[in-house]
Amino acid sequence: GELRDQAVAENRRRQQRLNAWRAAATATAAADRSTKSSATPTELWVSKYSPKSYMDLLSDEATNRALLHWLKSWDHSVFGRPRRQSVIPAAAAVAVGEDDDNGDGRQQRRQFKQQEAEARENQPPEYDESGRPYFKVALLWGPPGRGKTTLAHTAARQCGYNVVEMNASDDRSVDQFRVRLDAVARSRGSVRLGGTGGDGDGSPSLVPGCLVLDEIDGAPAPAVDALVACLKTYATVSRNASKLISVFLRFLGQAAPKKRGNQRPLMRPVICVCNDPFVPALRHLRPLALQLRLPDPPQAGLVNRLLEVCRAEGLPADRLAVAGLATRHGGDLRSCLQALQFMGEAGPDASHSVVGRRDTGESLMSILGRLFSRQPLDSSVLAACSESDERLAECLHHNYPLAARDTKRAAAVADWLRFHDILG
Repeated sequence: GELRDQAVAENRRRQQRLNAWRAAATATAAADRSTKSSATPTELWVSKYSPKSYMDLLSDEATNRALLHWLKSWDHSVFGRPRRQSVIPAAAAVAVGEDDDNGDGRQQRRQFKQQEAEARENQPPEYDESGRPYFKVALLWGPPGRGKTTLAHTAARQCGYNVVEMNASDDRSVDQFRVRLDAVARSRGSVRLGGTGGDGDGSPSLVPGCLVLDEIDGAPAPAVDALVACLKTYATVSRNASKLISVFLRFLGQAAPKKRGNQRPLMRPVICVCNDPFVPALRHLRPLALQLRLPDPPQAGLVNRLLEVCRAEGLPADRLAVAGLATRHGGDLRSCLQALQFMGEAGPDASHSVVGRRDTGESLMSILGRLFSRQPLDSSVLAACSESDERLAECLHHNYPLAARDTKRAAAVADWLRFHDILG
């Protein structure tokens, strides 16, 4: 009995020491979490893990290179560098194997070169008479959360520009829009930064600016018209050509056109970012801009980037769960990062129903296509139907005969209703 009492007492002491150790560990972990949260209370993962260089971009590679090539075509007029030649011939030489000596290879090369010549005849020239790119504005569009603004900033910094961003939907004043356009895009000078100059003497550096107009589809129509008028100014020809025109007009006895000092051409690249390029306000801008659509990022790359964020933040997650999160959020990287940050801060008590699906707006045609399909409906279709306009009901009644071609059941129901009316 005495040995048993000693064993019970020893076991009780061990349990007390274990409980004390657990309480101390819990208090230490809570203190670490509070210190970490107080150090960076408002740091968003969207900003923390934004791409810092061109190689960090997750968007479509073809679109990235197209925008980068367009920015590099400004080097002649902005930096005074030699004019770049088109990269199509080099790509054509790589696309068709020159080591194929049989008849089929030669015929394919001839067909490819013929198609290339026809494409080059139909496409506009890369440069205008003044040495600037033919398209003075790039219109980057796509669904939200695909990294359009990030791509514009990263590509402009990669080409040596200082990015000046302007939210066109916030600046409702047309005069303010023109002031910023004149200060950046029409200026031949450079933007003075606070960094050191190229000589390393500590003096501020001068970097040419690149104007990024975000949410241009929400800008007022007069502001977009001011940008279009700037693209259509008279100074699309070189200075030598304008001098020759003035001399020729004086030779004919006619007065030379007066200089319009307030209508200077665009001398810096302008990148317009929008979700929908087919709004009425952009009707006159679309033909004058280089239109680049940014598709959804690759699923594998998106999942790998989210897994890297989870590992960096100590958030336990597997590939299958992260892939499901990316699918539910429609490939929106920004929405996925916000959901991960919410789950990381809320801990295990976070509700998956809250972060399981992003607030997206579906088009009318996509809702109709999902309603009249034979696949079982989910809650997202019902949620989209409840938020649609009155056109959805009209489209539903119009498409009923197309979805249900067998009318025998409807006829039987009508007969039973008629029989019920007769009995009543």
